[in-house]
Amino acid sequence: MAYGKNNVSRNRNSWGPMSVPSGFHRLEPDEEFAEEYTERMMSAQMRQLDPLKEDLADWLNKTLVV
Repeated sequence: MAYGKNNVSRNRNSWGPMSVPSGFHRLEPDEEFAEEYTERMMSAQMRQLDPLKEDLADWLNKTLVV
């Protein structure tokens, strides 16, 4: 069966989401929430690097014979 044969709500050549209904209103971002979220994200990313930092420190100590 062809793609567009039974699909009358979309154009066969259209890609992406359908248009958003006009009743949709986007809220303004909360600055405090955005700042807290950014800080938490950065903290989580830094914690993920801790094992790599330790491995690098060990390797440098062995290489430099400290």
